[in-house]
Amino acid sequence: MCLYSVVVPVYNSEHTLQELYTRLEKVFRETIKEEFELILVDDGSRDRSFAVMQALREKDPRVKIIQMARNFGQHPALLCGFAHVKGEFIVTMDDDLQHQPEELPKMINVMKERDDVDVIIASYEGRKHNLIRKLGTKLSVWATSKMLGKDPNLQITSYRLIRRFLVEAMLKTNTYLPQIGNLLVLSSNRIINVPVQHA
Repeated sequence: MCLYSVVVPVYNSEHTLQELYTRLEKVFRETIKEEFELILVDDGSRDRSFAVMQALREKDPRVKIIQMARNFGQHPALLCGFAHVKGEFIVTMDDDLQHQPEELPKMINVMKERDDVDVIIASYEGRKHNLIRKLGTKLSVWATSKMLGKDPNLQITSYRLIRRFLVEAMLKTNTYLPQIGNLLVLSSNRIINVPVQHA
C-alpha cells in the first residue's frame, strides 16, 4: 500500500475544515483505497481553525497539526508541512474546498500509469474566478514562462501531486520568499497538467 501525504495550509478556515477532512477521508477509503495522512499547517489563523483541527486529530490520528508562530503565507506553510511528510506521494491543496477531493483520483490514476512524470498539477475546467483574477493569472503565467523557461501551456495551480524526491529537493533549497510552483519547474521537466473540476 502506498502512503499519500496531503498537506493543506490553513488560514481562517474553521467553516470548511470538517467538510474537507470528511470528503478526503471518504475518497481515500472508498475510491483510492490507499493509506493517507493529512498534515494541516495553521498559518496564523485568527478564528477557531486550530480548535477544529484539534478535534479532527482527536478523532483520527492520521491528522497531523503544525502551528506556525504567525502568518507566513501559503508557500512557507507548505514547505513547513513538507518537512513532516511520510508519504511516497505528496498532495497539496487549498483549505477552502475549491480543490475538490473527489477529483484527486484522476491525478493519482495518471501518476500510476506514467513513470515518466514527477509532478501532476491540476488544470481547472470551468474555473470559477472573476475576470480580473483570470487576467492576473494569465499575466503571471506569461511572466513565469519567460523567467524560468517554462512551457507557457503548463498551468501552475496549488492543487498538485508530487513524487517525494522532489519535495525533499525543495526542502534543501535556500530561497527567500519561495514559490512552490517555481521550485517545481526549476527541479523537473517532467510535469504535466490533468484537468479537474474547480469548485
